[in-house]
Amino acid sequence: METTDKLEKLFPGWMENDQIVPFSYPVSSSRHVLEPASLVDYDSSLYDVRWASYYVDANYQVQDSAFDDSMLCSLQTLMDYGDTLESQSVDRLVVPQYVQAVELVRLFGKIEVKELVLPSSVIYVNTKDPDILSVRENYVVDSANPKYTSQDGILFSKDMTQLLAVPTERETLEIPASVESVTLPGSDCLTKLVFQGTAPDALPEVNFEDLAEASKLVVKPEVLDRFLQENRTVIENRSFQVSDTEEPDVIYTVKNGMVLRNDGSLSGLMPSEDEILYQRNDIRSKASGGIKGEGRSGNPCDIQ
Repeated sequence: METTDKLEKLFPGWMENDQIVPFSYPVSSSRHVLEPASLVDYDSSLYDVRWASYYVDANYQVQDSAFDDSMLCSLQTLMDYGDTLESQSVDRLVVPQYVQAVELVRLFGKIEVKELVLPSSVIYVNTKDPDILSVRENYVVDSANPKYTSQDGILFSKDMTQLLAVPTERETLEIPASVESVTLPGSDCLTKLVFQGTAPDALPEVNFEDLAEASKLVVKPEVLDRFLQENRTVIENRSFQVSDTEEPDVIYTVKNGMVLRNDGSLSGLMPSEDEILYQRNDIRSKASGGIKGEGRSGNPCDIQ
């Protein structure tokens, strides 16, 4: 990432008819006259903001590397805060308006913040390195931000399809049904995930490897069998405990391809990644294709 020297003032953007236009300016066939807005002051003794280069796609989504249709774009980037020579802990870090990216680069220590506040101008936040920037309790996003939103202190993409960052002190995480991918923080505090989705074919992708071992995973009964099927390996390897929202006291674990209940009974067998065989206590038979609801009724894991 190429950067300039520290900025003394911030550039608000371009103006048309005395109004700041959006960063991703919509193109139309009419005549437009754009003028640069006047530079504005910010506290450069506290914030270190520089121009930094990023590869972006057509929607100005920052990419990890260049690709065929990518563009090189310069963003005003917050790269450090406060004392650069030691770790810091602050209650609230408010990113200045007109900063477009947050990507701290520190040689010494990290910054822990209780709350990170993002203005409408930010279109990229690097949340992948908690050893540099750790948000303990809340992300707060301006409602006019075009890329991000926050709900219950969690950072989401604007359309709520990506859960992007979780505060490190969060113990339980509710995952809305709209979410398609989840990025977990790798924190030992987070030990319970509650999935709100009810569509078996729309389970989100989750980096379960960054979730503490023996964590609790709670799903809707409609998706319990599919969830066990698709995540059988990681559930077994990390000793996760799975339950559904209607019977939270019934805990399912996976061991050697078997689905076990917390009362010690065998709930089902999973001989392969795409099939679960269920064996009831009162009927000595197994239902091939049970994972798809064939040859059985009710919840396949609710074995009496």
